[in-house]
Amino acid sequence: MTSPETRAVTPPYLPYKTFTAFLDELKETAVPQQIDPSVMPRFSGTMRTQMRTALRFLGLIEDDGKVNAKMRALVEARGTERWKEMFSATFFDAYGEILANLDMKGGTLHQLKERFRATGVEGSVLIKAVRFFLSAIEETGTKFSPHFLVRGLSKGVASKPRQKSSAKSRRNEEPEEEGDEEGVAEEKVVTPANFQRFSLPMKGETSEALMILPQEMTKSQWDMLNNYIRMYYGFAE
Repeated sequence: MTSPETRAVTPPYLPYKTFTAFLDELKETAVPQQIDPSVMPRFSGTMRTQMRTALRFLGLIEDDGKVNAKMRALVEARGTERWKEMFSATFFDAYGEILANLDMKGGTLHQLKERFRATGVEGSVLIKAVRFFLSAIEETGTKFSPHFLVRGLSKGVASKPRQKSSAKSRRNEEPEEEGDEEGVAEEKVVTPANFQRFSLPMKGETSEALMILPQEMTKSQWDMLNNYIRMYYGFAE
């Protein structure tokens, strides 16, 4: 069962595909002894925090970031027939308290959101947490109430087949929808093929900066982009 320490952690609220892409990357390389900034070099500071929060909630790392046997087994199962079974066990163990006595056949989005509010999340974090939850539970193959998807919240949930791609091309992906507190999701920006989308929180986390960049960029190109941004906003020293 999930420990009290794990239940106290905020539920995952990063994009689900960013989470699975990170696991794919570890599968293609190696599972580190601990999850720290050095193993997430292309993530923003905020995304690193969200990833560690997700891994802690799911019981895959300890409070100090140390990777446990559960995470090693889950990464090893990626891309195999054992993935769904192992991920399902991880998911239901972590979300057991949220799912307790929840009507999975006829429950409403409001009821589901209330369960997440009880964990201390609100506003945009709550909506993102519900989106992660819906994508994750769909991955387990579990049927759930159609009312959980009211008012467009289903957008962003894995409702159609995805083309197979490498972990590198999926890394740091952000959801292609934005939503208000009621869960409204609208496709507003289309990311072209061979490009990746970065959504970066601004100071105060009241707004976000959006960048759409080629998937393959050299260090000199990153440096040039950095200089362009500094010059544009007058931040150059």
